[in-house]
Amino acid sequence: MKKFVKMGSVVFGMIALTVSAAFAQVSAGINPAADLGKYKTFAWLRPDVKAGPNPMYNSDLLSATVKQSVGTELLTRG
Repeated sequence: MKKFVKMGSVVFGMIALTVSAAFAQVSAGINPAADLGKYKTFAWLRPDVKAGPNPMYNSDLLSATVKQSVGTELLTRG
């Protein structure tokens, strides 16, 4: 019985996470007149976010991983 309750809790948690992720809203804007072909370099700015001590927002490892992944993709695309 304990195994059933534990498994049910795990399944319920996974369903709850899946449902909450389905409602994320993302928006993007683009200027059709912009000539993006002329840009050949990029740089990282110092973040101006006051995130506090939360490691989800203030993580050197996460920042380095994102910068490396985005940098690799930008260099691949030219």
